Amino acid sequence: MQAVILAGGKGTRMGALTRDIPKPLIKVGGKSLLEHKIDILPSEIDEIIIVVGHLGNKIREYFGNSYKGRKITFINQGKPLGTAHALFEARASIKGKFLSMMGDDIYGPESIRSVMKYPFAISTIESPGFAGIGKVKISEDGYLEDILFSNKDASCLIRIENGLYSLMPDLFNFPLIQIPGKDEYGLPQTVLAQIKNGTIKLKTTEADYWVKINSPEDLLVAENILREKHDE
Repeated sequence: MQAVILAGGKGTRMGALTRDIPKPLIKVGGKSLLEHKIDILPSEIDEIIIVVGHLGNKIREYFGNSYKGRKITFINQGKPLGTAHALFEARASIKGKFLSMMGDDIYGPESIRSVMKYPFAISTIESPGFAGIGKVKISEDGYLEDILFSNKDASCLIRIENGLYSLMPDLFNFPLIQIPGKDEYGLPQTVLAQIKNGTIKLKTTEADYWVKINSPEDLLVAENILREKHDE
């Protein structure tokens, strides 16, 4: 099974930290954000596809063609046109059911195992909402019905999607969906369009933990959470 990591963003909100290196190579607790993801992938994942963009050569140099026995394939996104565009750039390399995850977030191992149980699934978590991250609406039998997007951070806990999916290549048979008001194509928007068309059903799962790395301050939050998990 393959895991696709979307690692092409510029990370402009990280300031000087991403001046010379791409955001996914920022280190937390002695390891890069990418290494934190790859190290917790289950043994079923035998190939990592990393979609790169800004300073992507640095990621290629860091990992080479393999990492701890897993093959690594690199795809160059080219123009940064959003998460769905990045994923679709990798479609020729995808062979079957696969994981898709963000390159600059930290996920828990149970989050990954949970989505892997289904052909189509999305990981969700109760968290303060972030601008641009969607609040999920879930059916009684646990399937995604809708994602409600906001341009503002939420002040209370809501259930949101965290960018971790299990998907099938069937997704590539459908068109990319543009994010309203942006020259980008969003993966949540693209998946949601097919849910509303009735062409796919997306199971929702619950994450054990997730850290959204939006700012330098988030790195300290991530270090504290990882230390707590290590001590458990």
